[in-house]
Amino acid sequence: MKPNPQVFEQFYKDIENGKLKPFYFFSGEEEFLLNKNYNFLVNRLLDETGKEFNFNVFDSQNFNAETFLDSYNMYPMMSPYRVLVIKDLETISDTAFAAIDEIFKNPNPSSITVFISNQIDKKKKMYTVLGKHAYALEFKKPFENQISYWIKYLCKEREIDITDSACDILHFKIGTNLRTLDKEIQKLIDYVGAKKLIEEADVEMVVTDQVRSTLFQYIDQWSERDILKQLKIIEQLDRSGESEFGFLSLLARHFRILHSLKSYAESRRSKDEFLRETRTPPYFYDKYLKQSRHWSIEELENQLNTIYSVSNKVKQESDLTKAHLSRLVI
Repeated sequence: MKPNPQVFEQFYKDIENGKLKPFYFFSGEEEFLLNKNYNFLVNRLLDETGKEFNFNVFDSQNFNAETFLDSYNMYPMMSPYRVLVIKDLETISDTAFAAIDEIFKNPNPSSITVFISNQIDKKKKMYTVLGKHAYALEFKKPFENQISYWIKYLCKEREIDITDSACDILHFKIGTNLRTLDKEIQKLIDYVGAKKLIEEADVEMVVTDQVRSTLFQYIDQWSERDILKQLKIIEQLDRSGESEFGFLSLLARHFRILHSLKSYAESRRSKDEFLRETRTPPYFYDKYLKQSRHWSIEELENQLNTIYSVSNKVKQESDLTKAHLSRLVI
């Protein structure tokens, strides 16, 4: 059970197209994704009326094999299916589970059963049985390099677009908590309204930085172009457990701003033009201007190219080493 995000998309398509399985097994510690898929499945199978007559939820407190089997074998009322859910499966014994073994040998075509387990004990026989008979999805906490996918997916679900730079800054203001990201995306949708596009300036305006203040400090220090400070930042990232991937994405965004500002200044375009056309918050302008003076246009372009190269490396390998980051020191 090692699905990538595309597996969930296929799951949604199958349910929408009526390609149903008699048994589903949802497991893992990522509760947001687990509940999202669970609710999607149940709500597609039963409307509110159907839930009143054809929906049973069991856990270790009320699980009884005889009661479960009675419900499982009952004909649905005013619906093509009955839906039965067994939650907290890890707290149910193998002996109790074995008492319902007959459903796997002779599935009821009008009943669909969903098994949910936050943890898996491979010593328990029930998980071997479910591995053979159930459609299984495992919901692991996503890696840093999967968060951009999920942000874009959650936006797509609501029929709204988000720019790459806005996606990056949202990721590194909020972190990897999908439930919190989902809430922030809804706030952004309410804010942008009919525009149907979330841009970087929208994220800056609406979303409060929750977990990345240290990374923003590193970005400002890096921009001062002090080699000793840059090397110290690399050491601190390595020791602290801060996201190197997050640092790189935030650094790329910052250097794109510095490059734009440098280009505007060299072509003698005004501050107001820069703020208006790049949608940069005015209160950052003086800081960006001061930092840009440490770099030439060519040096900013070289730094950006190196950031992109190292970022592509981490997307492939899911982690970074100090050697990779050291390539940025110029």
